[in-house]
Amino acid sequence: MKWKTWAIAASAVAVTAVGIGYASAWMSLSGCQDATYADIQLRNVFGRDLWGNKIVMLRSDLSAHVTGPFSVDVWYMVPRDLHGVRHRQQCQALPWRQRLGPRHDYHMM
Repeated sequence: MKWKTWAIAASAVAVTAVGIGYASAWMSLSGCQDATYADIQLRNVFGRDLWGNKIVMLRSDLSAHVTGPFSVDVWYMVPRDLHGVRHRQQCQALPWRQRLGPRHDYHMM
């Protein structure tokens, strides 16, 4: 009988931790977008149109999605003529802070 109590308690703790993780990720969507946008401005990221004119990245060009507990992905596209490079910035969304993780580039043809 004692093992059933421990199993129920462990399940409740696991479900609570996952719930807190998803709630933290949902609450951190805009914070992760802000951190990614600050990183874009710091690295001076910009695109080019067909005529070679500079296209400055705007905050509205970013979109954030919850990918798991304590995990947010921020996506943005940098145009290069007719092509572009799609970037994915991972963000660790803890209840007390957001930390940027690795960035992945996807070259579109």
